Amino acid sequence: MRLRLTLLLPVFWLPASAGTAADEPPPRKEIREDFDSKAYDRQLWTLRQVGAQVDLQNQQLRLRVPRGRAGRPPIEMEGGFRIEGDFDIKVDYSLTSFPRPAAEWINVEIFVEGPVDTETEEAGSVAPPVGSAAVIRTHHSKEGSGYSLWHEPAPGSQAEGAWKQIPTSDTSGILRLTRTGKTLRFLVAPSADKEFRQVGIVEYGTGPVAKLSFRLVVPETTSSVEIGLDNVAITADRIEVPPVETSMLGPVAWGGIAAVMLVVICAIVWHQFIQPR
Repeated sequence: MRLRLTLLLPVFWLPASAGTAADEPPPRKEIREDFDSKAYDRQLWTLRQVGAQVDLQNQQLRLRVPRGRAGRPPIEMEGGFRIEGDFDIKVDYSLTSFPRPAAEWINVEIFVEGPVDTETEEAGSVAPPVGSAAVIRTHHSKEGSGYSLWHEPAPGSQAEGAWKQIPTSDTSGILRLTRTGKTLRFLVAPSADKEFRQVGIVEYGTGPVAKLSFRLVVPETTSSVEIGLDNVAITADRIEVPPVETSMLGPVAWGGIAAVMLVVICAIVWHQFIQPR
């Protein structure tokens, strides 16, 4: 059988011109996760769960830490986006097992952190770094059960750090963190139909937030801990979601294979049934 193999060469060259395409999403002003569909947006969130179990049950994100040795890292749902300008961040929480630890604390937190200086400069931002902060439902080994705020200024900042705790017996409620201008407010409520009360405020600055996570922190806990998170709601002046890199090689390569098969089949049909003898 004589085939014109030169017909196949252009097909094999197709993948060589393939690259990647980045879908440039427009800036957003809102992100919500209610876990009602037993799923979450994996392009927006990363789960970090070393030494823990994380499940979607009863329309909640359930975080469970079994009994074990102390020194375990936080269990968190971390956002893969950047928040700029004023913002309002909320999450519902519920406590199933939240014992008082023998040392340190157990925390359910909304945690935010600004970029380091180099990241801020690369982004072209003129705002100074904003440090780290969290609004917290805590069980403290010394202070007991409560709500607390924590703020650690960025390196080189002249601002002072802050920590404050107020007592509570709430086993469910809402944590809320808002920024207006330079002011960061730490708010809590026992339920959606109750008014928020303010744990405190700090001067946080206007720089971007490079990291946001909803997390369970168990630094020295050896007992089992279980909590639920629900109704994540984020609004901001600007939410920058990185583009999704999509490889073009796969579709082109498969298209090339299909084209080669089609040419071979046509050649066989021509040779066996059509070519005059």
